[in-house]
Amino acid sequence: CVSPEGFAGVAKLGFSWQGDDVLPFRGVENLARLLVRLFDQQNSEQLVCLVQERIPDVRCEYRVLCFQDAARMGYAREGLWLRMKEKGKHHMHQALCEVDDFALASAHVVSIERIAS
Repeated sequence: CVSPEGFAGVAKLGFSWQGDDVLPFRGVENLARLLVRLFDQQNSEQLVCLVQERIPDVRCEYRVLCFQDAARMGYAREGLWLRMKEKGKHHMHQALCEVDDFALASAHVVSIERIAS
């Protein structure tokens, strides 16, 4: 069982893109501060925040992009593996980030063969 002070996770506003509104936290007090800062951003209309347990030492992120294919009257999807950025580098909320060993996914696609090595 993890104590409230030891719980580590990630808070992400529901419609953020490329980690714009994704921040790691350690402990419930840190989470509370992050939520206030994320929801109090100027011109933000966000209503949803996802909070998940943090997985340490992530090497890559798998994303599935889904598209409506109007010409074929259906949907298409493509899975991509993305390399992680350097730990501690946050492009949007660097000043708010109190956890220095967190890495965001980059926009650089990598092959499954490279990930496995």
